[in-house]
Amino acid sequence: MKQLKIVGVFLLKLFTAFLIYSIILINIFRWLNPHVTAYQNIKSATYALPPFYKYEIRHKWVRLKNISPKLIKAILISEDQKFFVHFGFDLKQIEKAINDYNAGKNLRGASTVTQQLARNMFLSPSKNFVRKAFESFYTVILETFLSKERILEIYLNVIELGKNIYGVEYAAQFYFRKSALNLNDSESAMLAAILPNPLRRNPLHPSKFLLERRNEILNFMGKWKIPRE
Repeated sequence: MKQLKIVGVFLLKLFTAFLIYSIILINIFRWLNPHVTAYQNIKSATYALPPFYKYEIRHKWVRLKNISPKLIKAILISEDQKFFVHFGFDLKQIEKAINDYNAGKNLRGASTVTQQLARNMFLSPSKNFVRKAFESFYTVILETFLSKERILEIYLNVIELGKNIYGVEYAAQFYFRKSALNLNDSESAMLAAILPNPLRRNPLHPSKFLLERRNEILNFMGKWKIPRE
């Protein structure tokens, strides 16, 4: 019984230390831009294995004010329409995903922008309950200590948008030869349409599915307003 108590106290202290460390780390990102993410590190480590392909992270940081509102709207339509009104989790989408799975459909993701950011910044892309628990842990801390605008800014700068391509600014310049601020409606919808499979969908060589997905987002952009609290 005494040994069990000692273990319990140790685990509590360990969790407290980890919690404090995580809070301090995320608060740093209120002002400093992350240089690299866990996801990028894992990709780099993978390429460091035989046959030793060179992995170059192609990225250019940009302020949120220098990203086209059209692109922001398109990506929120594609990934998280309730971003500004939830606290990191879209419970209705989670419930819908569970119901679809129970009905025999494939299990689909219901991750919000904040959950995706937590995963990309701090965790591996592997799918298991332990990772999901840590993802939820970081999601709560991100939503608690960072503003919605800062969460969105970091997300748009670290999101994978092609092979070795991260962030909307580099992606806009690579695919459309213009800055993220100057993308038009169609280009914004196309960039959003490659999510959540940017390695399989190429805006330069769009499939029929990708064009249809772009048109769906484009049509929705004309009648959807970003909901805010």
